[in-house]
Amino acid sequence: MKVYVLDRNDYQLKENELQEGDCLNIEKLSALGNCLSEMSNALLCLIDRNVSLSLNDKVADIQFLLTILNEINSIQLQEKEMYQKNRMEGIRRALEKKKSGEGTYGRPRVIIPDDFKKQILLCRSRNIPLDVYRRKLKMKRSTFYKYAREYENQIEKGEMYKCNGE
Repeated sequence: MKVYVLDRNDYQLKENELQEGDCLNIEKLSALGNCLSEMSNALLCLIDRNVSLSLNDKVADIQFLLTILNEINSIQLQEKEMYQKNRMEGIRRALEKKKSGEGTYGRPRVIIPDDFKKQILLCRSRNIPLDVYRRKLKMKRSTFYKYAREYENQIEKGEMYKCNGE
């Protein structure tokens, strides 16, 4: 019996209906899974159930497809390892440069304006939302409020003097 499958959801619905001797016809290999391991597992399941496979009504060699998927998976793993190796090497070089004083590492620090504390106090005293000042500075919300909260805590502790609307 021929079983036609259009996509992954269709395959999942019909997977349990497959019996020995059936022929599964799919348009794309991706109908068997969303990733290489899902596709490989589906092909192994077809082998176990002695179900043949057709791609667009052309008989496909399941064992050959498994070999190809395993090779692609191996290549992807090698690429991932190489990427991680190169990334770690880049980080190591950047840290060496930082250590020798030639460069910096990480995100650039936000430059806080000299009148930041004064502007925070002015906004608070005039009931102007701090978000207005934040947008004017084009600063990210979390960064802005981190520094604003820090300065407000200093004011509450009496570590700073109020600037009396200057």
